[in-house]
Order: sequence, then structure tokens, then C-alpha cells
Amino acid sequence: MGKELDPVVATARTFLDKLMPILDESCPGAEDEALPLHGFVDWVPDQTALTGRWSAETRVISIEQQCATRMLGELRASGLPELDALEVALADDPIIAQRLDQEVSSSGAGGHNWQPASLVQTFLDRVIEKADRFNLDDALRDTLATEWVETLRRPCDHIVTIIALHEFRAESPPVSLGTDLEIDLLREEEIAAALRLGAGIKGLAPDERWVSPTFGIRSYFDSRLYVGGVPAEKSDTRKSPSGPRQRGALNASSWRCGCSSRAGSDRAARSTA
Repeated sequence: MGKELDPVVATARTFLDKLMPILDESCPGAEDEALPLHGFVDWVPDQTALTGRWSAETRVISIEQQCATRMLGELRASGLPELDALEVALADDPIIAQRLDQEVSSSGAGGHNWQPASLVQTFLDRVIEKADRFNLDDALRDTLATEWVETLRRPCDHIVTIIALHEFRAESPPVSLGTDLEIDLLREEEIAAALRLGAGIKGLAPDERWVSPTFGIRSYFDSRLYVGGVPAEKSDTRKSPSGPRQRGALNASSWRCGCSSRAGSDRAARSTA
């Protein structure tokens, strides 16, 4: 006999099997349009220019996401059994149910109030982002549904902290410094996160930054999730030496040192490293 499918995953799959053909037929609607989020930018590497040039692009909610959000609201109002069944499955799950309509947060990453409708909306946003328009093959459907449910049941947030190193090079990265601690080249998503904090050398245009290949000390720790807010007396199950909040502040500071021009930054960069 095969392994019994997780009931929440199975219900999420059924929900997508019902919803995606409806979206494919109905979207976009006549009044649907992409929504630019002015003031929010994503930093992306420029593939057409010299290596190291990054550009700021205004974050946009796609026309597909806009239509999917509208349709989900209309289907919720008119009644969609598969949607109702998914929210019932969330409420019946022994772990997820305790977190619904509560603030779920960790000291390392913060948190928010978990409402069933917003959890389903987040799931759908992720599916639309990964799908080819509204065409979702079974393998990708199963992967996204499983990942979503695992995220809702997670016991902790997995936190990655980076301290950028000024003028450091290694021929064969990563360089292990011990358990959960290594020196490695920074990944694109890590560079983009640092640029949102103000790192990088400014280019000729205000929406342009230059970042040379940068190494950093990457460490990992788990920050426990709490329901109803993080108790003041509680601490993370695993910590970096100076604590996650202090390391986060150090992280932002070191990024500015590691990505700035050499003049005036050596002392701060070396003390950070």
C-alpha cells in the first residue's frame, strides 16, 4: 500500500485543480491591470551590462495576480466548495489550527496574524508566481502544496545572517569555519537584500548600484515560532554569538563597509570582520 497523502496537502491540490482552469478561462478580466507599487523596489542584476551593475525596478503586482485575487474573492462570496474544504482542513490540522487568528512570530523574523483567507491568498500568489500563467503541471502543483503546508507547520524560522568581508578572496569557496558557519561568495538574493538596506556603490543614475564580487561570513540559526507573540523572557533555541538582533545591525553596517569605496572604510571593515 502506498503512503497516505497528507490531508491538508491533498485538499490544497484539489483546490488548485478546481481553481486554475477557472482562472485560465476568466483571466485577465476587462478591468484587470498590473499594479505598480511605487516606493517599493526590487534590485536585479543587469545581464546586459558589465558584471556588478544592479538596477532598481519598481515592484509590480502582475495582471495575473490581480485577476487571481479578484476571482478568489468572488468565488469565496459565491461559494466554492474546494475553497471551503481547504479552510476547514487548515482548521482541523492539530498544528495549524492553534495558529489561526493568532499572531505567529519569532524573535528572529517577526511575524503577523494568521487569517485563513490571507494564508490561502499567499499560497495562490506563490502558485501564480511559479506557474506558466495559469498552467500548472501535477509535479509543480504537488511541490508547491507540500511546501506551503510544511511552512505552516514549521516549528521555527530558519535565519541566515551575513557579515560582508572587505577585500577578502578565496580560490575554492565555501570555507568552513565550523558548524553552521562559513565564508562564501554572497548570493544574488543576499546582495539584493543588502541593497534594500542602502548598500552598494552609487552609479550615475539614482536607481543604479555597483557591487563587486563579495565574500561574507554566513551563519545560520533557528528562531522558535510563538503563538500570541514572543514572550519577553524567551530566547532563540540557537543563537549567533552576539544574538540575532545585534548581528542584524552588524550585518547592515558591515554591508555598507564591504560594498563602499575603499577610502574611509578600511578601519570599520576590518573591525567588523
